Amino acid sequence: MKAQAIVTSQGRIVSLVIAVNYCHDMKLFKMSRRNIGQAGKILADSGY
Repeated sequence: MKAQAIVTSQGRIVSLVIAVNYCHDMKLFKMSRRNIGQAGKILADSGY
């Protein structure tokens, strides 16, 4: 299971995507990017 959240700079959750089976991080990001304009910051792990 993997989860990815997009939050505003105030900490409000804009988008939450959860994959039950294996799912690459970028695929999760593509599924949630419709709300990216509201995000305050984009944080990624050191693999990107």
